[in-house]
Amino acid sequence: MKTGELHHSGRCNEFWKIWYLWATGSRPEPVKKKVGMIRDNISGLMAYFTLGITCAMAEYTKSKIYTVQEMPMNKAKKII
Repeated sequence: MKTGELHHSGRCNEFWKIWYLWATGSRPEPVKKKVGMIRDNISGLMAYFTLGITCAMAEYTKSKIYTVQEMPMNKAKKII
């Protein structure tokens, strides 16, 4: 099943369920950890496939804010 096929046919949920069952039955522990991470964020992933939107810009902005907050004040003033 190709990514474009998922986007156009609306079969994302079906593919997710099949993949989730396979991945949770997987032996390597790192795979199981990633499955949990994806499961916790599945609504955003499905929004991308169904609506074609992401939160990338918001995540980028949040990352920059955290970076500036962690800097010493004299360096942060130069950036701002």
